[in-house]
Amino acid sequence: MISIIQQKVDRIAQCIFTKIQKSGKESFGLYSEDFGLLLFLFYYSRHSKNKKQVLLTERYAERLLEQLIGREKSHTFCSGFAGILYLFDHFWRIIWFIG
Repeated sequence: MISIIQQKVDRIAQCIFTKIQKSGKESFGLYSEDFGLLLFLFYYSRHSKNKKQVLLTERYAERLLEQLIGREKSHTFCSGFAGILYLFDHFWRIIWFIG
């Protein structure tokens, strides 16, 4: 039996997956929306082990990076480049050490 918490988390993830497939305009920064969503989706897709969700998360990361190139950026942690770089450093460490 799936717990109520797991059902809620699954529902949140489904809403986010639906949103990112429809959205075309991204906002950058770790706390300002899209890269924060990417952080959630990274962990959720690792937890769910659903291949489709893993692929959607990878495509979303690629789309964010493509749109990041050539844009004017802030250098703050919360809503700028520093937070984005920290996020990818975090991903690298998780993948490297945990696998």
